[in-house]
Amino acid sequence: MAEMKSSSVAAKPPEKVPPQPLTPEARRARYAEIRAKLGRSKIQVKCPPGVAAVWALKANEYEMARMDWMGFKIVVEDMKPGAKRRFDAAGLKADGTYCLGDVILMEIDEETYTLQKEVELDAFAEFKEGIPQEFKSKAAEHQTPTFEVNEKNEKVFSSPSA
Repeated sequence: MAEMKSSSVAAKPPEKVPPQPLTPEARRARYAEIRAKLGRSKIQVKCPPGVAAVWALKANEYEMARMDWMGFKIVVEDMKPGAKRRFDAAGLKADGTYCLGDVILMEIDEETYTLQKEVELDAFAEFKEGIPQEFKSKAAEHQTPTFEVNEKNEKVFSSPSA
């Protein structure tokens, strides 16, 4: 068996090239780039055209199932060398997902997202409009007087038990 002799010559680390000073224009551009990153929210996302994105709680299996049922999919970027990222967001992981703390980035087509938000707003408006009637109905059941405040800031009783 042949023995390998250890080399007495140690490998030299590569020589460091001192950084070159930036030109005033390059320095201003670099400063503007740094300021833009520092002033940006960590959860801000720039999506490709026609796509909407939301951050969802990844540990909440019910929320993840609801998001999946609504049509959301977890964003997964192509991590091959040279591949262009579709999203501009913080938290890109080695597996191509975007995670920040306990949330993960999910995507859906923009039209579906807009329609879902319109349905939610309509439902909220209906709920909000029904609150005064529900209140008056419950108050009447318990024979509790109710009132409203008019334009002159006067109390006007509006229940029959007043």
